[in-house]
Amino acid sequence: VIQPYSTNDPATGIYADVNAYDEVIIPENNREIKGALLYASDTYIPAITSDQLTVYSAADDGLHIYTLTKLWNGAASFGGETILPMENLVENTAFAIGTGIAGNQFYLSNGNDIYVSPTTAPQLSKWASLPTTTGEIEYIGFSAAGTRMVVVTYDTNSSEERKGTVYFIDVETKQITHTFPNIIHRCVPMHMDGDMAMPNNVIPFKRMY
Repeated sequence: VIQPYSTNDPATGIYADVNAYDEVIIPENNREIKGALLYASDTYIPAITSDQLTVYSAADDGLHIYTLTKLWNGAASFGGETILPMENLVENTAFAIGTGIAGNQFYLSNGNDIYVSPTTAPQLSKWASLPTTTGEIEYIGFSAAGTRMVVVTYDTNSSEERKGTVYFIDVETKQITHTFPNIIHRCVPMHMDGDMAMPNNVIPFKRMY
């Protein structure tokens, strides 16, 4: 957990600054995150005046979900770990939290298949499959209303200069509505530091080029 220092300590050269996130705290009962990090979300829960961090990672034995809770101005503690068995998860497994009508669910790829699970009481089930002719899924995203899923695949064996294909999928029918074959080179991970509403958040996304 990274947070601002709350008090000055001139002897060690520490001066509190609410905008300087430079105090690193190891949560109680901390666990090592297994596998490759896919996604992390931080949610404030007013009922218990605390933040809950949820971390998703891909490991050899499946999807690992870790939760940590931090009370306001209090210590952070490890909440628990859930493992959803699944073979062949890799570092570039596509992962997304649903928006709009697809909210309160998360989606991830495995090869050319897309799986879905509730964010609470997680349980994976196959949601849709894409053609194998355009390579494996590397990105999943949603429109603001959550009515359209955007999926990007990449075919390393393609003879085309641009090996990336973009699909639009209707979230309600799970049908592919648009296909744009060989339209991009590849999706690459990027990070945007903050926005107007949450200036201290780091927001991960992928850039298509």
